[in-house]
Amino acid sequence: MDNLINIEEYSTQISKAVRYHGYTDYNYGKCLTEAIVEHKPKQILEFGSGIGYSTLNLALGCYINNMGSIFTRDIWETQSVGHFHVHLKGNFISNIKKFPDLASFIDYEVADYNVWLNSGDTNFDLIYFDINNDGDKILEIYHKLNVKENKGKILLFEGGHLERNNKKYQNVRPIFDPLVQETTNLTLIYNKAPGIIKIVL
Repeated sequence: MDNLINIEEYSTQISKAVRYHGYTDYNYGKCLTEAIVEHKPKQILEFGSGIGYSTLNLALGCYINNMGSIFTRDIWETQSVGHFHVHLKGNFISNIKKFPDLASFIDYEVADYNVWLNSGDTNFDLIYFDINNDGDKILEIYHKLNVKENKGKILLFEGGHLERNNKKYQNVRPIFDPLVQETTNLTLIYNKAPGIIKIVL
């Protein structure tokens, strides 16, 4: 582990290696890494692994801290892009293997977030959710996890930027506004689209 790692440069390498073009700059991944570096969680859960972009940036935080484990879960449905079918799980595995130093912090499995959410499991320090988030889904997650056993733990949600928060963007309930009505321990830590919301339970 190198304490002098340039997070922005490494995150850019990750973005280019996985050919991820979801956002206009590479600071989304950098923001995830910085959240891990700041809070130093030992047990990290991720729901919505996709092709591994966010997973690798979370793992970069573990690498810098020289501590932590990531347990990432996704249903990894095949997505159609034009005439092509994108096999997300295969892409995820391939991308993780490109960064062996980070892969050592990562475990993955096929699973639906609902199964875990309804299990009552409190064995985590930080969770990142990127599961086609909308206001109803996030409120359900927040209410189920906002219990005394989880006090002080961190939730990160994709979304929250004004563009992402607009109903017209995905024809779903806004993400940020319902949460503001529920908790004051909320921060928009990435303020470009789509945004990242941080909640301290």
